Amino acid sequence: MKFYVPELALAILSPPQIQATDKFGGLPWGMPVAKWPRCAHCKNSMALIAQLFHHEQRLDLGATGRCLFVFMCSTPLSECSDTFDPEFGANASFVLEPAELGTGLAWPPDAQQSWPVWAVQSCGHLRPGGYGGKVWINVEARVTTWREMEDGVDPAHADAFSDPERYGDLSHETRRRAYQKTKVGGAPCWLQEPPGLRGWAFCAQFESAMEFPPPIPAADEIGCRVSTGGREDHRAFEPTVRRPDAPHEACERISRSTSRVLDGSWCCSGPNYGMGMAYLFLKRNGAASPSCAFMWQC
Repeated sequence: MKFYVPELALAILSPPQIQATDKFGGLPWGMPVAKWPRCAHCKNSMALIAQLFHHEQRLDLGATGRCLFVFMCSTPLSECSDTFDPEFGANASFVLEPAELGTGLAWPPDAQQSWPVWAVQSCGHLRPGGYGGKVWINVEARVTTWREMEDGVDPAHADAFSDPERYGDLSHETRRRAYQKTKVGGAPCWLQEPPGLRGWAFCAQFESAMEFPPPIPAADEIGCRVSTGGREDHRAFEPTVRRPDAPHEACERISRSTSRVLDGSWCCSGPNYGMGMAYLFLKRNGAASPSCAFMWQC
């Protein structure tokens, strides 16, 4: 089965956004403020996880110009802890029609454009009672291109990957063919078991970490702690001034088997999925926009 992997650029190292584009984190582009979802429990505005546009092969939303939005609550409160549950009310995903979209970055309804932008770190930083004069966002990465790949899964097995009653019948070799990082399409890579969303089709999966091509930026360039090297030559550098909208830390990617630097690529933490993986499902509604369901596992 074909699937598509995003190549990313960290937004704070890129020019300001001037047009709509596929992206992860940050502020949504062109979304009406009235559509901004609030957590059903803490009542805070949720933080954007992803904004992805219709593409006939990669992400079929049924019509040109449709846009998919995924949000999740980032408030570190026990009452909002079930952000993994698609029905709990602490995450939201939906598709908007082209006529509903505007231009420019959208700000949360309870925030002002004069407020500074702060990045939500891995454990979240929002406090009870709202934004407190700051706009909290997930670290933003923009998609520069999509790389088409093949996972080798027989399309005849596609439905079994999302069916808890049939998933166990798949061989270990078949299950391990599913790509284990962020992607659109293909077969899901489950950390636990399929959730049993009958009538829904797997669409995409997102990992907590975001990966970027080499070289890793200097600490003062990115505005956060930068870690380089493997176990034997590890070094860490602190910025002169920490940027509030920067990741908590940027790290060179290390091989798990050898503890050595892989290829010079680097990563930073994104949304908090408990160090796990998030999954997005779609349900077709005829000519109308498809419905969406978002969940995560760890």
